[in-house]
Amino acid sequence: MKRWITLAAAVLAAPALVAGGAGAAVAAPRQDAAAVLTPGAALKRQLAGKGSVTIDHRRATFHRDEDREDSAYITKGVLGFDKGKVRSVDLTSRLAVSPEFREMLAEENTGLLSLLTPRQVIVVNGTRYVYDEQLAKYLPKLKMWLSAPNGDPLWPTDALEVVDVLDPITLDGVMRLGGKKSPGAVFENGTRTTLYRVKTTVGALSKISPPLLENLRQTGQATPRVLRRPATVKVWLGPDQLPRRSQVSVAEEEESTKTTTAYTRWGGPATVTAPDPSLVVRRDEITLPEHLSSPFSLLVDPPLDSDPPRKADLQRIP
Repeated sequence: MKRWITLAAAVLAAPALVAGGAGAAVAAPRQDAAAVLTPGAALKRQLAGKGSVTIDHRRATFHRDEDREDSAYITKGVLGFDKGKVRSVDLTSRLAVSPEFREMLAEENTGLLSLLTPRQVIVVNGTRYVYDEQLAKYLPKLKMWLSAPNGDPLWPTDALEVVDVLDPITLDGVMRLGGKKSPGAVFENGTRTTLYRVKTTVGALSKISPPLLENLRQTGQATPRVLRRPATVKVWLGPDQLPRRSQVSVAEEEESTKTTTAYTRWGGPATVTAPDPSLVVRRDEITLPEHLSSPFSLLVDPPLDSDPPRKADLQRIP
């Protein structure tokens, strides 16, 4: 059961894809212009305008002995950008689990079953709105959405990124780790990609990935033993140097995790609208049951426009 509790805690405590660093996506730059830029520089230029990108994210956990998928945290939706930062979000997440996992949750910690219901999160105009069936049961009559200023630590995260390749600095950091370069898959609209494959360690990744470093510290895993764990990073870049897919695999003692995110439809401004105000109740107006509020209070989820961690913090690995 400890393994399942650890997984659930990781789902709640892992950093959000949408937290700081990324910006707006506009029409893809010309291939000849992007060719002279590093991937991070091409991405930074792309994120300087106003636009959006669609994500399809899957964080899967495998039992190492049986090589089967025990669970997967799945997030799909759109991120809207403006002036170098994520400004709006419309994401739906759910936790898919094996029958064994579901049975254990039901028997030993029914509160965690709330993780199995789909959750939609909308962030627009600095406010975060959350809807799922578990929360809706405790809202006033005719209310369906819970709202709070974005960054309220009571909210669960919306997407889980070990290495956020939508951050230009992190993307270039992955490229500097070296590795193998080869022709990649063909993605949407016939886009051909180049695959970069890097074999490294969790410690090396934590130095270039603020979300990973923060997650390790929050969960008490920034230890020499964890930092030495092997990790593999794959990034598929289009001819415009923009990421089309990323994948991070980490081998642990009893299980391994594989985080895969596809980035499609780089384009114009996102159309993200807030829910009908008549259906919304503010978080400070109600009291949630402990099994819904306490796990969420463990999060330190920064606002979308918060500053990234300082360089000195990234260099101090416990």
